[in-house]
Amino acid sequence: MSGPVPAELVGAWLERFGAAVAAADADGAAALFLEDGWWRDNLALTWDIRTMRGRAEIATLAGRHLAGSGLAIAGLAEGFEPRLVESGRRRWVEALFDLATREARGRGVVRLAPDDAGEWRAWTVLTAVDELVGLEERTTGWDVFETTEYTEPVPGRARWFEQRQAAVELREEEPTVLVVGAGHSGLGLAARLERLGIRTLVIDRFAQLGDNWRKRYANLQLHEPFFVDHFPYLRFPTSSAWPLMMPKDKLADWLTAYATLMDLRVWTGTEVLDGSYDEGAGEWTVRLRRGDRELTVHPHQVVMATGIATRPRMPEIPGMEDFAGEIVHSAAFADGRRYADRDVVVVGAGSSGHDIVQDLFEQGARPTMIQRSSTYVMSTEHGARLLNAPFAPGGEDPIEVLDLLIAAFPFPLNIELGREAAEDLAELDRELLDGLAAAGFALDPNGIAANSLVSGGGYYIDQGCSRLIIDGDVPVVNGSVEGFTRTHAVLADGRTIKADAVVLATGFENMREDARDLFGDEVADRCDPVWGIDAERNELGCVWRPAGQPGLWFHTGALQMGRYYSTLVALQIKALEAGVARRPLARSLEAS
Repeated sequence: MSGPVPAELVGAWLERFGAAVAAADADGAAALFLEDGWWRDNLALTWDIRTMRGRAEIATLAGRHLAGSGLAIAGLAEGFEPRLVESGRRRWVEALFDLATREARGRGVVRLAPDDAGEWRAWTVLTAVDELVGLEERTTGWDVFETTEYTEPVPGRARWFEQRQAAVELREEEPTVLVVGAGHSGLGLAARLERLGIRTLVIDRFAQLGDNWRKRYANLQLHEPFFVDHFPYLRFPTSSAWPLMMPKDKLADWLTAYATLMDLRVWTGTEVLDGSYDEGAGEWTVRLRRGDRELTVHPHQVVMATGIATRPRMPEIPGMEDFAGEIVHSAAFADGRRYADRDVVVVGAGSSGHDIVQDLFEQGARPTMIQRSSTYVMSTEHGARLLNAPFAPGGEDPIEVLDLLIAAFPFPLNIELGREAAEDLAELDRELLDGLAAAGFALDPNGIAANSLVSGGGYYIDQGCSRLIIDGDVPVVNGSVEGFTRTHAVLADGRTIKADAVVLATGFENMREDARDLFGDEVADRCDPVWGIDAERNELGCVWRPAGQPGLWFHTGALQMGRYYSTLVALQIKALEAGVARRPLARSLEAS
């Protein structure tokens, strides 16, 4: 790159951007972006999670909020040198900057690229809050000696474990936040909230913490390296004994350890019976069943952290009642060993379908995969390595910076970039993809983001099943199952496939339906569907922000997403509880 070094280039742009922001000059700020540039705001400008695309939209929304936000750009962030990045077919200059608002502090990311005239303008900007002024996270320090805990005798003092048990049982106080679901999303958010001084109770219907992973199918393991998935405040060990791709049972054990080490209030074997919200009082009345007891809690906020893959989508297919064998959803599939020497039809070609087919083959069954629609496939060797390389131990950037850099790519742009990356990866994976196509497997060329962000499925990162398909060990049949006889699955075109058992890897219902089950139609109907791109905000639908029903939130996503967005959810809840939000948190463009 000729011309100014990146630090000078970015410094000059930030000075102009900061001046426009300080003057509440929305048009001037928008002019510093490429014509089709992006400004993603995470609570700094709009007190919302929202993405503006193009100068006109940036000028309109910035015009509504700049004067009231108190947003101030403080200059380049220390510890991160601006740099030139070349990725795929694109090049840009990237830098971090500090920012502040009236209520908060944070950091942002700017990526500059030249316009048609050669002038460097913003391709993407992220403004993100990470702490509230005067309401920072609590940590243990020397100031504890200002109390009597360690300096004076206390007759009849309760032991630490007695105090801890009382805190977990909430014997003398109500929870401010009730989190439903003790997976990675629920526990990570609880850790954030507790650090902010918010009493949080996490409940889970399973009897043992971690069973939401432990009870899934036997060969399940994550499809990205463990170093992408560290939890808030605690990192996985990097010893050679720790599996690179974490098995479900290892993750289940980690959830148990994490809750203990972070002193979280978790009740297992507990489910919501029903609940209602009193808008005047600003609190819920939620009836719980814990073991054989019923009790009622009155939290201000309820967070649904039940996950986007908890309610099986079980199709009703003619002849199911006549089929002689077993028909189960992938959520109920446990272990391929019990199907040894049997013909098993697996309906679905996403990640779960591939995993189950591979487990069946490895345990001596004869699986057939029914592919209903095309699937995006990439190799672990090339795809997973390239996508996750920045997180590898010893990398250039700390994990907090990497999370910020990822957040600085708006979700719709992620889909566009994902398609470009898929084209480049396809060349590296040419032998794999050509082999699959020759075997009759229908390939989706659009990339992992186009599938995971829109529907939460429709992709597979190969861990061995593709080789089974290519080699002919597992036949793939394109079509849909439209009926059953006693011994066969019947496809729409009349073909039949012998089956002793059928596994339906047919996906899951929308997470919003979990709220419908617990709190009724009126509450659920106030909420948008969870996940998928919300065209109004250019964000994922109904997650990490007020859900439409007062006092209700949905928090979900992959482990890396859960780590980053738990901060934003926790800060919004803290701002509401402390009364420091600029206004009631809103969910519509008109209101925000």
